[in-house]
Amino acid sequence: MQQRVLTIALIIGLGFSVSLLASAFSAWRLPDNQQGYAPEQPIAYSHRLHAGELQIDCKFCHSAAASSRYAGIPSSDVCMKCHRFVTAPYNVTQQELQLADKEKRPPKTIVSAELKKLYDALALDDKLQPIPGRTPQSIPWVRIHNLPDYACFYHQA
Repeated sequence: MQQRVLTIALIIGLGFSVSLLASAFSAWRLPDNQQGYAPEQPIAYSHRLHAGELQIDCKFCHSAAASSRYAGIPSSDVCMKCHRFVTAPYNVTQQELQLADKEKRPPKTIVSAELKKLYDALALDDKLQPIPGRTPQSIPWVRIHNLPDYACFYHQA
């Protein structure tokens, strides 16, 4: 009887250990396995919004994709081609325009928190003019895709 209880306890312990081990390995990544990898970026950027909903061509920002093996990270100047004029989401801008009309005043420029990070990195003031004495910084984007040397992905498609 005592041996039977010991056997059952060992089987339960073994089953528990195997389940813990399996859950630990499910979170473990093999080298170059980036499925589901989404690191936090310094500025919340949405490819779904820019390339999806707004249908901006990928090559507008990633000009190297047409001629290089790597698409590359666009410079902040590329962002400013649009974000010199677009400073906040459309609905927020419309709300401010309606409120300004109602209050009979000129509309205020609204800058979203994420675009404020871009403007701060580029050392731009509230009127998007360079701040004297400050040096623009590049955005420290976190690399998402890092293909091994033996893999090749062409962007021509």
